[in-house]
Amino acid sequence: MKSPLAALAACVSMLAAPSSATAASWVLPPEAATEVAGLIGNDRPLAGGQGLMASLDGDHVVVTVLAGETPVTRITLRHPSRGEAGAETLGGVIVDRAPGPVDDAILTELLGRMRASEAVVHWVDAAARPAASGG
Repeated sequence: MKSPLAALAACVSMLAAPSSATAASWVLPPEAATEVAGLIGNDRPLAGGQGLMASLDGDHVVVTVLAGETPVTRITLRHPSRGEAGAETLGGVIVDRAPGPVDDAILTELLGRMRASEAVVHWVDAAARPAASGG
C-alpha cells in the first residue's frame, strides 16, 4: 500500500505533466487558407514554371507542386509542436517530407520562398474552442 505522501506526490506529478492530448489539438481555422497561400506564394509559379496547390485538412496542409497536371513534389505543413526537435519553423509551420515524392531542388526553392515570406499561419487549439451550439 502506498503511503499518503507517495500518493500525493503521484497526483502532483500528474497535474504538472503536460498532456499529450493537448499537444495534438492544434487545427487550422478556415481563414488559414489565405495565410498558407501567402506563405507558399501559390499565386505565382516556381522558377521552373511549376504551380503550387495547398489542401488544408484539419491539423495539417498538404502542398503539391505540379508540372502541368503531374505532382512532382508533395509535402505536409504541420504545427511546430508536431515536428522533431530542432525542426525549422517557417511562418508558423514545420515541413514534413511526407507523403512524397520530393524533388530536392523544388523543395529548396519552396523553402526559400517560405523563408522570404512575411506570412504566418495561425493555429487554434481545438480543445479550447467552444462547442458549436445545436440551435
